[in-house]
Amino acid sequence: MEQNEIYAALPGVLLPWYEKNARDLPWRHTKEPYRVWVSEIMLQQTRVEAVIGYYERFMEAFPTVQALAEADEARVLKLWEGLGYYSRARNLQKTAKLLTETQNGAFPDTAEALEKLPGIGNKTAQRLAFYILSLDEREAGQLAEAITTAKRELRYCSVCGNLTDRDPCAICGDPSRKTDTICVVESPRDVMAMERIREYHGLYHVLHGVISPMEGIGPADINLQSLITRLQSSDVKELIIATNPNIEGEATAMYIARLIKPAGIKVSRIAHGIPVGGDLEYADEVTLLKAMEGRREL
Repeated sequence: MEQNEIYAALPGVLLPWYEKNARDLPWRHTKEPYRVWVSEIMLQQTRVEAVIGYYERFMEAFPTVQALAEADEARVLKLWEGLGYYSRARNLQKTAKLLTETQNGAFPDTAEALEKLPGIGNKTAQRLAFYILSLDEREAGQLAEAITTAKRELRYCSVCGNLTDRDPCAICGDPSRKTDTICVVESPRDVMAMERIREYHGLYHVLHGVISPMEGIGPADINLQSLITRLQSSDVKELIIATNPNIEGEATAMYIARLIKPAGIKVSRIAHGIPVGGDLEYADEVTLLKAMEGRREL
């Protein structure tokens, strides 16, 4: 038998054997690329038996790409504890954020596009691509239609800059919201994160980025001028700055504070420190310092 004939005959032999002898593993019960991706990364770390528990806990905590993108890094690393190679967990979250921002949480459908994502190499990209291509025509059509509809109908709110399918957005158009308070965030996904707490009832302003001199991004490159115009034509009493607690986020917060304070508007910064459920031993020095600075009396 020729080599090509042997290769052609293999599926007919191997697939029935696999269906009969395959182990019952949780990631084999889904066709969702996100869950396959997480299992692939975890399986690079250790034995299959050890991964099952980690996988199930991780999926319970972060059931979707968006949930992982919006999660606190300390919690992601805590659930990864014991698998080692924390850089892979960080790359998972970095990729989730990228997919949420650019693909509405959907995975690309080619190996070449997948390889461009952080932490995904050639083998993982190929597996994900084949998995996506294995979707039946109806499922693939639904996915394509959802992406096309989102691309066609979503736009930025002319008031706050949040993603919306109508202008102004539902938050800006809600008469029950407090108009004297505005929370400034970096991206639309931060609005979704803040809304989940159900305790903030003011308005938002989305910057669509942060000031980063290293990357050549200045105040004119983010949605800042519209914030100033908005403050001039409203009775805002407090501006809450909720940019991320990194170098760029802090620099942006300081710049906005110095710009706005002379107008007599109260400028506050969200607290930073140890997350609920986190452990002190996994916190870095800066996080611990911020936690000490933001302490409150009991």
